[in-house]
Amino acid sequence: MKDYTLKAKQEVVAGVQEKFAAAQSLVFLDYRGMTVAEVTALRNKIREAGAEYKVIKNTVIKRAAENLGITGLDALLEGPTAVAYCAADPVTAAKIVCQYAESIKKTEVKGGVYEGKAIDAATVKSLAATPSREQSLARLMGSLNSPISSFVRALDAIRKQKEEATA
Repeated sequence: MKDYTLKAKQEVVAGVQEKFAAAQSLVFLDYRGMTVAEVTALRNKIREAGAEYKVIKNTVIKRAAENLGITGLDALLEGPTAVAYCAADPVTAAKIVCQYAESIKKTEVKGGVYEGKAIDAATVKSLAATPSREQSLARLMGSLNSPISSFVRALDAIRKQKEEATA
């Protein structure tokens, strides 16, 4: 019976480790004081953005992180901990959690993991303030299109001048 329990625990840690390895970043949240409705609303917002939110035991988080070579989480993993993470974008989970924590003022971000290193709450908030991948791509495309658009407008203005001159 003891072997089964150990094996089950190892499988849980392996599952969490797999999720963490695929995630671009992790955000740890102290969910104490939040109502069930508030947690559900946060979970739904995170899910809609393509991220995940889980309440995981601190020991499981520590073991999974250690297996991935992530250290320095002991100070962050005190008390109840929820984890938000996204495999597609490093800022999505941080952005949603920080905005929600600020709006309800009942919880706080503990810290997180970015690029395999533990980060504090202030760094998570800085990460949340950076534009998402989609926003960055939109800005880049706008910057690339701007000179071309200006050139086309200039050519159109020259065409109109020539048409007016011949008319």
